[in-house]
Amino acid sequence: MLLLPLLLALPLAQDAPPPLLAGERPEGWRGERLDFPLDFAEDLKFEGYEELAFAPGMFTQGAPDYWSYYFGIRLEGEHALDAEFLDAFLTSYYVGLSKAVSGGRYGAEDFDYQVDVRRGDGHFEAAVVCVDGFVTGKPVSLRMKIDVDRGNGHTDLFAIASPAREDTKIWKDLEAHRETWLASRPPRLVLNHAYVIVDEETYGALCESEYVTQRFAASEVRDTVRMDMSYSGLYLYGTDTYLEFLPAGAVPALVEGASAIAFGFDRPGEMARGQKLLEENGFTAFGGAMTRELEGTDVPWFHIFGVQAPHAESKFSLFAMEYQADFLEQWKGELTESRGVARREVLARYKQAATNKSGPFGDITAISLALDEKERANLVKLVQTFGWKVSETEGAWVLDGPELDLVVTTSDKPGGITGLSCSLTGPADAIVMSQGALRLEVGKGKAELTIAR
Repeated sequence: MLLLPLLLALPLAQDAPPPLLAGERPEGWRGERLDFPLDFAEDLKFEGYEELAFAPGMFTQGAPDYWSYYFGIRLEGEHALDAEFLDAFLTSYYVGLSKAVSGGRYGAEDFDYQVDVRRGDGHFEAAVVCVDGFVTGKPVSLRMKIDVDRGNGHTDLFAIASPAREDTKIWKDLEAHRETWLASRPPRLVLNHAYVIVDEETYGALCESEYVTQRFAASEVRDTVRMDMSYSGLYLYGTDTYLEFLPAGAVPALVEGASAIAFGFDRPGEMARGQKLLEENGFTAFGGAMTRELEGTDVPWFHIFGVQAPHAESKFSLFAMEYQADFLEQWKGELTESRGVARREVLARYKQAATNKSGPFGDITAISLALDEKERANLVKLVQTFGWKVSETEGAWVLDGPELDLVVTTSDKPGGITGLSCSLTGPADAIVMSQGALRLEVGKGKAELTIAR
């Protein structure tokens, strides 16, 4: 996905954390606060607190809102809350809670507790089977939606839970609380992909490399026809992020050595809030909706926005994108069941359509950059606006965001990407290979790509 120099020179984020539970608690709902470490789950060794809101019928057997509630948890420190983390966390939480409130009754000590957490469309979904130690002493099967957010030194979790069917009124009420919470959070800026413009010889060698295109990553060489431009590129697909190589001249304005970071938003509507954030701070954001041609028809693809780069000499571009809600409905929908806007959903579809559908390449976890002073200052302001943590050490600036670190050094001329670190999802053949300005080293559980400038 290409866009010419965009998205820089943004203001600093506010330090005050957003409220843990947004909005007013509805009439008839009861609230409670618990501090960590929890008395009933001491193995959850965190500092922080939890706030809960219980539906009126929470403790009434047979009520339509029985065991229905929403809660928020704030943990001190910035934790990567993936499905494995949440599975262990919720298991400790609900096993401890059931045993504590049962007080030795109902066989809670020997009950077969079950917790299953899976990644959803920009959130997590969980199924929890525990004991109702408050009222009935019988098993209760909860369905949950969980959203996570981290930044400014803490990690927040928000969940809605109920055993009721999804088409019932209580779920509509819970979803409304979730929407209120999501709207209260700063837009979560993540990495969508990075691209690098290489000379034609290097590009050709990459496309012909059996290791790169068949053993290292799910990949394809594709022609893309957009409403504003057409180009060809090599794509290496990960789980949530991907890497794009383009030959010099693929797009006239992008020359050899140009590079870009494409940020993204995983939650529907987040990009609009990000654009509003820019405008509220005096910046003019521009962009629009992009399409992609499929069998002669333009298919809705993604929304994009940005602001002008710091100077005309810059070859380093930044932009932000959010996939359109109906993209996966209309683009090869027979390949996967995914229908969301999250990067993971889209990449699952891309992989199924790719020439090589699998490989150990996981995700881009860090990007190294050499930028001139204006480029560096503007990038720092950009990520701080969206709550990233910024620190300076040994002549470099470390920009710590969701699942990504940007490491920036200062160049005396306009710069760009100088390297990428990537995770691996499984065993990979160890290799060191060089082509032109690129050097790829794979081994010891990760891959490193360096780019000479």
